Amino acid sequence: MFARIFSFGVFWAMLFCPVLFAQEFDPEELYAKSAILMDANTGYVMFEKDADAQIPPASLTKIMTLYLTYQAIEEGRFELGSVMAVSQRANFRTQERGSSVMYLEPGQRPTLFDLMLGLAVASGNDAAVAMAENLSGSVENFVRQMNQKAESWGLDQVFFADPSGISPRNKVTARQYALVVQKYLHDFPQALQQIHNVKVFVYPRRENWSPQGRKWHYTFYNKIPLLFDYEGADGLKTGYISESGYNLVSTAQRGNTRLLGVVLGVKAPGVNTGNARRAQDMMRLMDYGFAHYESVNVNRYLLDALPPVRVLGGQSRTVKLEPNNPLYITLKKGEIPVSLKELKKIRWFIDAPFNENEVVKKVNLNVQSISGAQKLKLEFVSQQAVKMTNWLLWLQDYSTYLLKSCLTG
Repeated sequence: MFARIFSFGVFWAMLFCPVLFAQEFDPEELYAKSAILMDANTGYVMFEKDADAQIPPASLTKIMTLYLTYQAIEEGRFELGSVMAVSQRANFRTQERGSSVMYLEPGQRPTLFDLMLGLAVASGNDAAVAMAENLSGSVENFVRQMNQKAESWGLDQVFFADPSGISPRNKVTARQYALVVQKYLHDFPQALQQIHNVKVFVYPRRENWSPQGRKWHYTFYNKIPLLFDYEGADGLKTGYISESGYNLVSTAQRGNTRLLGVVLGVKAPGVNTGNARRAQDMMRLMDYGFAHYESVNVNRYLLDALPPVRVLGGQSRTVKLEPNNPLYITLKKGEIPVSLKELKKIRWFIDAPFNENEVVKKVNLNVQSISGAQKLKLEFVSQQAVKMTNWLLWLQDYSTYLLKSCLTG
């Protein structure tokens, strides 16, 4: 009883007095067996605790299920409004003991979007089965695709045995699953507002009812307390089976800084205490990250550092370039933005012809900051189109360039 009162006391203290918990802390002070905090923009790891320990992800597995779902939509195979079949295998009554469900029954007519909300909010294992069967023909085929996707990303410590996470044979590490979630957020950023930031979900609605089934509905509430009480929080997923303990993946954004945290293996004597402890751990990680680090968009520094670029064989002699996409670097709070003088050491020239907004230059840049070494992969586009000049000027440009190259080494 005392432990439960203490857990909830710390939980509410962290909600209303986060600054008190933002200082450096010992990893052993976390309840989690394994944890990691990452800058979602850059992949920079701000904090870790035993981040390479393999632990069953439980319902965190559904993030990969949702990744493949969004991929199917992107490929044009399904739409959010596509009506999905519910087999006997996806029937909520046939799910393993202890499963969370969205109460699917054969004969119901859920849309793809209903199943996505069923995965993200209700955490329905029946929704995972239905999604797998509709997208890939069978659960087994879908699980094979989940593992193939993880392997294609070079994640050798991630293994999926089912699309829901109910099996203890599912295995992840905090470090590698943070990379899965980072990829998910990068490729499908709309997922946060579409499904993960949804606080209440009702199913089945009248249009979903089976003619032979019962006429009723359930109201599901998102189980992530940070969504309701933590500034900037907008996702992502909880998980629990007895073999893993209480797991949580969360993300929050303030300004340009988006943090991504993974907490695995929180042990607790009961559900309320387990939910509170994993939320406490996550808020402590987030408070630490926001207090000590920030993501800085370096585009404006690139523009300041980069002079007009010489065009070889073009009707225009120089052209102004700009970064193709936002580029972020992780800095400690108060750190002076890193110097980008290395850009001026690069031999900047481009060949005509090219179009406006075409990528004309790619550069790999190693950047040193107090936060450590970080690699930036830069792409630059032209602010204008440039056509080729006549062959005499073209020959003159390249002769001059080759001569300068020989003289300067």
